[in-house]
Amino acid sequence: MEAIRNFIKNTTLKTVVDNVEPLITDEESFREHMLEGFERLLQLKDKYKDKQALVMGHGPSLLDIDKEKYRSHVKITCNDFHKIADFFDDFTPDFWCAANSYEHLKTPFEICLDKNINTFVTIPRKGEFVQLLKIAKAKDKMDLVHAWQWEHRIFQNMLATKYKCNKIYTHCNTITNHMIAFALWLGCDTVDVAGFDMSYKKSIESTGMTHAGYNYEPIAEDHSKSGIEAFDDPHERNQIISDLRYLCTIANSRSIRINNLSHEVNGLPKIIA
Repeated sequence: MEAIRNFIKNTTLKTVVDNVEPLITDEESFREHMLEGFERLLQLKDKYKDKQALVMGHGPSLLDIDKEKYRSHVKITCNDFHKIADFFDDFTPDFWCAANSYEHLKTPFEICLDKNINTFVTIPRKGEFVQLLKIAKAKDKMDLVHAWQWEHRIFQNMLATKYKCNKIYTHCNTITNHMIAFALWLGCDTVDVAGFDMSYKKSIESTGMTHAGYNYEPIAEDHSKSGIEAFDDPHERNQIISDLRYLCTIANSRSIRINNLSHEVNGLPKIIA
């Protein structure tokens, strides 16, 4: 891990991910936040060894699980979990994972901090990431933030180093794969994956909702444009499967079982590793 630590200390922060991102003004502070996140992630490595994890995507099938079976699991969710208030009201996640824009993450991130939920979070645009971290600092809740740098796939390299892999998974186009990877980092010996429906279009057709109890309006308003959405675009779907296959290879090499609780919806095997 020392090579990764040194990379964070020395890599340039002047690059941008979309050619319009403003440069960060305080590189030293940003680098310190990334190093702090790195060290906190190291502290979580295998912390939950021999524990079971429940990874919760937000497909409508999430609402089908019997929560009583999973109360003792390490509970991992993502993104707008607060919009599924009835589900999470008595089922507080242990970790919240997100890799998106400041606009999308600000509200759930603040809710996590207020509820003392640990966060595993990144934002592609470094300038936006700074704004998110300022919220945690103002609330004096930086201890809950496991930050990592999106652009250079810092966490992916940490996971590959842990499991002695010679390649890393992609920037990832579904947060569910990041959550599975995070469960592997935590050392969980079983990973149950729920709400991994893998088609907004089919979700709308079967439930009237893009997600578990709520709609993401840009998709819901015109789901015929499925080609722009990762789950329904063949190329993007192939990437999702490729990343999942990579994570399953790691799991199989360590006799870690990944159970697909959404198999009746997504068509993937019931046991995927």
